[in-house]
Amino acid sequence: MFKFNCLSSKFTLNKILKSVVVSSIIISPVLYLACGSSGSGSGGPSPSGNLDQNQMLKELSENVIIPSYADFKEATGELQTSLVAFCESPDLDKLGQAQAEWKTTQEKLSRTESFGFGPYHDQNFDNEIHFWPTEPDFIESAISNNEEFSPEVLAGLAGGVSTRGVPAIEYLLFDGAGDSQKILDFFTQNENAARRCNFLVAIGSELQKQSTALHDAWSAEGENYAKQFYSAGQSGSSFATLHDAINLMVNEWAFSVDYIRDLKLAQPIGLKSGSDVPLPETVESPYARYSKESIVVELKGMQSLYRGDYGVHQGLGIQDLVKEKNVNASEVLDQLIVDAIEGMEAVPGSLHDALTENPASIENAYEKIKTLRDYLYGPLASLLGVTTKFSDNDGD
Repeated sequence: MFKFNCLSSKFTLNKILKSVVVSSIIISPVLYLACGSSGSGSGGPSPSGNLDQNQMLKELSENVIIPSYADFKEATGELQTSLVAFCESPDLDKLGQAQAEWKTTQEKLSRTESFGFGPYHDQNFDNEIHFWPTEPDFIESAISNNEEFSPEVLAGLAGGVSTRGVPAIEYLLFDGAGDSQKILDFFTQNENAARRCNFLVAIGSELQKQSTALHDAWSAEGENYAKQFYSAGQSGSSFATLHDAINLMVNEWAFSVDYIRDLKLAQPIGLKSGSDVPLPETVESPYARYSKESIVVELKGMQSLYRGDYGVHQGLGIQDLVKEKNVNASEVLDQLIVDAIEGMEAVPGSLHDALTENPASIENAYEKIKTLRDYLYGPLASLLGVTTKFSDNDGD
């Protein structure tokens, strides 16, 4: 076992982290815990420290979470404008514009994945906005059997949420082989061309409504869930204690990393099937081939939550809470996030193609993300006194 002085430089620690391999490339939690313990016990975050933790949650809400949802809402509006323009006079240029707006929308949505707690789950926005994989057979059936698509018709479709949201729009706009002319022909020459456009515009409008409602659920002008969150432990908050709010936030963050590891990487790699045979068709964005980019942005969203910055906004983040407990632990975690981002960015081309053309690059990214996941569920949870709820996923 390595012996390590926690007062050593971060550079030395990173070299050790990159060299320690145990069974499934799990970096030893013992090493992490040695540097993640401040001697303050594991009773959870305490308001008695120097950091005002309610203020931290307030700044995270106002600087990261609400602006991210606002950008997502704006992106869905731009997407809907492009969908309407395309269906008014379909051509390749307008299709290309709609495809570009879809990618922006997916990017802005991915930025929010690590803080999908509260209204996002409680009000079913997760399913309405981003249920995947989508179900092409249900979508095609809906188009064949309906001429108009009111909200009531959409709500009653067989397949439910699998027929709408960001993934369903992806299916309608993109061909996995990159043949945009084929997609255009569906909207101009197919016997159901007009119905197809009606459906596309209808689910685009529904997505815009859902994104607006999600933003409003957090904002002060709407339901103001943000205040419930950052006033945790105070009168009027739905969180009985400050620790309850932090526990919820850290759990969602850890689960998001686990979700990337398990479903967005382990499944396509073939680890879940136990055969190690790649399954490219199971990637998150099989039609747009935008899976790698989405994961990178999702990890950057986690980085924003950790550092407390997003765009022009800068404030307190989870890093400040970890740093108060142990400076070394805060630096280790920051580097693990950077490593995970760089690992995904190093995958050449699309995730779909790299599965067969450069699987080693994906395996490398997988291990970096798995290391981050193990740290969140182990040392970080111990340091903050968070009770993590393991998912049923098993991508090992």
